[in-house]
Amino acid sequence: MSKLNTHVTVHDENGVAHTFTPDDTVPGWAETAITNPNVWAEKPSKAASSGKTKSKGKEKSEPKQEPAQEPTGSEDGELVVPPMVGAGSSADAWKAYAVAAVAKAGQNIEFPEDAKRGDIIAALDEAGIQTKAKE
Repeated sequence: MSKLNTHVTVHDENGVAHTFTPDDTVPGWAETAITNPNVWAEKPSKAASSGKTKSKGKEKSEPKQEPAQEPTGSEDGELVVPPMVGAGSSADAWKAYAVAAVAKAGQNIEFPEDAKRGDIIAALDEAGIQTKAKE
């Protein structure tokens, strides 16, 4: 049986975070997902480390990720502003909206590949481009 020597957080196949402590029994899927050998007080069995667990469900190596949202328009052709928080509020969603909104406004603003959501929103505000959803 494997045993941790520290607290470890692991994401399951659905992207849900699970934290395990040295007192917890670590399930096989989590043993496989934990790749840092320095967190183990007792190493996992070879079955777990080779990925051969006794899981009843299908396991995926990566959580499901939704594709980056493209800016969607309303029926009247207006661009829809992404939400500030929650689903659809990623930097990718804001960048897609920003590129379309800047082009529609006839302005020339470039956004770096690694631009953060807050930086994109600030640049749009400075340019006078809508960043809040119409109520």
